[in-house]
Amino acid sequence: MTDLEVTKLCAKAAELGFEPDNNGHYFDEEGSSRSYWPLTNEEQAGALVDWLIERGELTFGRAPGTTKRSAMWFLPWGKDGGAYLWFTPDKESRRRGICECVVKIYRE
Repeated sequence: MTDLEVTKLCAKAAELGFEPDNNGHYFDEEGSSRSYWPLTNEEQAGALVDWLIERGELTFGRAPGTTKRSAMWFLPWGKDGGAYLWFTPDKESRRRGICECVVKIYRE
């Protein structure tokens, strides 16, 4: 799945009322151009975390058997139960993990 497809599903799942164009842009109600790209925007990714938690779809913590902060995981719940989505604590990896959770939940 491309980054654009992930972004569009995130916008749709969060019921934002728009679909970003190929550059992640959309026009708000007032006609102003806005950007939506939660893969690179911390605030937008954080809103998706809230969306997942409010629906009871998300758990996260350290990798089983580790004490280091080198591996974290999200556990989105779906029809088939949970599935680990591994990522490292850096912001880029964390944002991608969040978006992948949204995609998994939304597509089921």
